[in-house]
Amino acid sequence: MSVHSRDDIVRFRHADVHIVGVAGAEGFAILEYLLSLGFSRITGHNLAGEESLERAFDIAHVSLDRTARRDALARLLHAPITLRTGVQYLHGIENADMVFATQNWFAHRANAPLIALRSSGVPFCFITQLYLALSPAPVAAVTGTNGKTTVSTWLYHILTAAGRPCLMSGNDRYHPQVLNRLDTLPANGVLVLEISNRQLKEI
Repeated sequence: MSVHSRDDIVRFRHADVHIVGVAGAEGFAILEYLLSLGFSRITGHNLAGEESLERAFDIAHVSLDRTARRDALARLLHAPITLRTGVQYLHGIENADMVFATQNWFAHRANAPLIALRSSGVPFCFITQLYLALSPAPVAAVTGTNGKTTVSTWLYHILTAAGRPCLMSGNDRYHPQVLNRLDTLPANGVLVLEISNRQLKEI
């Protein structure tokens, strides 16, 4: 699916939307963004369930301190969504009008049903597409085999020191996702975005 603007997302506001990997950093950022837009029919899927969900959430959200992680997990567990985890993972996915997936979705054997679903024409969307479409400022994208985080951090600090409003996010899990903060970035700012090879495949 091609995403060029906020309108491309908003038109699915009342559709049956599914987020795969909702407890991960990417999936949770997408969830909070969609909720802020008034999405009302969201199903969140996560392979880890029950007692392992909290541990998986902690691992995925190392950019947050312990208190912030607890608050974020509480927001997930009490969000107005249908949550499918553990043995219920991907239950009802065949009814999806749109799927938001994390970058490594295709590497998990349990996600085989998603391949068929995408082949049938159900639109898939990814967080990198959202960043590129929604950023009100130019994007400085950094990719490569090694050194992505180092160069992204270096670039962020140079731009900030030069007085440019700047946000940094993307593939590096040690920096929080900023999807819900893009509206604070002025047009003369810069979004520094680290992009992995898996994310590149979707853009």
